[in-house]
Amino acid sequence: MEFLFTGDRNKFTTFVLSNSPYTVASLGAIGTELAGNPTAAGQLLQSEECCALFLSDFSERLERIMVWLHSLPQPAKPQPKGSAPFTDIIHGFAVNLVLPLLDQTYSDYHGSRGFADLLIITTQLSYLFSKRGYGLKIHKVLLEKISQTPYLMHSILPSIDGAKLIQMILQQAQAGAEVQAFPSAAVLTEWATAAAELCSGCPGKHGAQAELGRWESLVKLRDSLARILVEENQRRINYPRMNMTSGQCMYLTIFPTG
Repeated sequence: MEFLFTGDRNKFTTFVLSNSPYTVASLGAIGTELAGNPTAAGQLLQSEECCALFLSDFSERLERIMVWLHSLPQPAKPQPKGSAPFTDIIHGFAVNLVLPLLDQTYSDYHGSRGFADLLIITTQLSYLFSKRGYGLKIHKVLLEKISQTPYLMHSILPSIDGAKLIQMILQQAQAGAEVQAFPSAAVLTEWATAAAELCSGCPGKHGAQAELGRWESLVKLRDSLARILVEENQRRINYPRMNMTSGQCMYLTIFPTG
């Protein structure tokens, strides 16, 4: 389905909403545009006309975006001289298009073909660039937003690329780099729990039983410690009052300490 354009469209928007053939040079020009104007990718959603066209053929448009993403050099490789700074490109792309798409406004499209792949490659590139010391850790925001929608986590983890991505980040967390890998311990727990649930439900024998057993023991220990802390805090609150006169209780009520 080919779209007719009216008005001013930037290179990224024109590429995504078109089925016209592309060249390596045209893909490179898109990167240069996004590096110079990080908000350019957001035109797809900010323009009512563009947004309507984008969402009307969502999966096909995602395929075009994936073509462009796969054309970017990998973070582990040296950047060619004179090339656009890829960290700025990915950061602008993630902030102005991918993160807004994770909003509940677009929840009807979260199950569309290709959306999980978009989240995987964007998070992967953001994380790998962050490990090289570039820019803001936008992958943390992506991981947190995705974890707030269990359906998305469970659509990412079963795929080979999704499993590799989360395995890589969980290994970093296990090595003590969770501050870099995850935004918080709570988000780390959400992803680890989802991964464990997926493995537990798999009928295949992958030698993960011992790891799953250790995970279950850890979860039980965590829950027991949390319960003990709650009970201890409650005891500390109640114990002083049990040994106070009515006058002392009244004094603390009127003039609370701490």
